[in-house]
Amino acid sequence: MIITVGVFIGLILGLTGAGGSIFAVPLFILLLGLPVNDAMGVSLGAVSITAVVGVLLRLRENEVCWKPGAILATGGVITAPVGRWLGSLTDENVLLTGFSLLAVGLALRMWKQAVDNQEINHYRSVNTQALNAESTMPVNGEPCTRAYLVGSGLACGFLSGLFGVGGGFIIVPLLTLYTRMGIKQAVGTSLFVIALVSAAGFGYHLWNVSGVSTDMLFRTSFGSVLGILLGTLIAKQLAGPRLQKLFACSVIAIMAVTVYRTVL
Repeated sequence: MIITVGVFIGLILGLTGAGGSIFAVPLFILLLGLPVNDAMGVSLGAVSITAVVGVLLRLRENEVCWKPGAILATGGVITAPVGRWLGSLTDENVLLTGFSLLAVGLALRMWKQAVDNQEINHYRSVNTQALNAESTMPVNGEPCTRAYLVGSGLACGFLSGLFGVGGGFIIVPLLTLYTRMGIKQAVGTSLFVIALVSAAGFGYHLWNVSGVSTDMLFRTSFGSVLGILLGTLIAKQLAGPRLQKLFACSVIAIMAVTVYRTVL
């Protein structure tokens, strides 16, 4: 069962560059009986390892934009431990309720994005090498992208640590908006950021919150690696809108079950 949960996490990450931990936390709680904070800690560790594999898979296709990714990751690494610290002090029912609201917000955003993608052509693609070489990374002609990315990185890191999520559901649309990169580059860059930010949150969890079963982490990570390999292959063949709608409905359903069984 642990490996199956891991495969599901990796599959979602490989397909969308986001959302793996949105499923991981409730599945750890419902299927494996983990306390909320422990579920979030294991989720951070597994997602970090899986994201590293995802980055390696995309290197050959030149789908990782290092400069904007590094700016986002720097802010996230700083605030992820802060979020994990606050999460460890928060009542588990409050924490799970906040996590559920975040997950439902993600689902609604992805549904809207899927509808928009059916009405307009796909995201504009940019030359990845040119993007990495650009020193100012302008947004609509304004050299303000760095400030947006730093602030967004700080916010993503805090949410990542607080709720045990990778933050890709924020990072992917953020990158397409602020840097005008294509969706494939946004997904690859998101995985790079997730790997670093989740590792920072997981490290703090191990050091100051509670221990994590090595066996559980290994099994989850093993399954996640298998899942992301499969998800990366499928993503090359599968169009986004229908997948995003299915993802959105699945998130809302699993969060409803989780809240009903643990909070209500």
